[in-house]
Amino acid sequence: IEKGWCLIMDNNPDDILTAREVKIILHKSKSTIYSLLKNNSIKAYRSGYKWLIPRTSIFDYARGIYIKKLGVSK
Repeated sequence: IEKGWCLIMDNNPDDILTAREVKIILHKSKSTIYSLLKNNSIKAYRSGYKWLIPRTSIFDYARGIYIKKLGVSK
């Protein structure tokens, strides 16, 4: 990832994940991850054909799933 991208996103390069890394973290299929990215369930940015996913977006997504399972409103 170019340094410029990291500065624009105000994140450390280590805080940006690829779709492949998110697939591994969430134990989901590739098609599921791309579906979550396209419908904005996971907040991310595109650089050409590549998805750039802030690590915080994964935490937000997982927290939303947990809250839904508990039946707690935000």
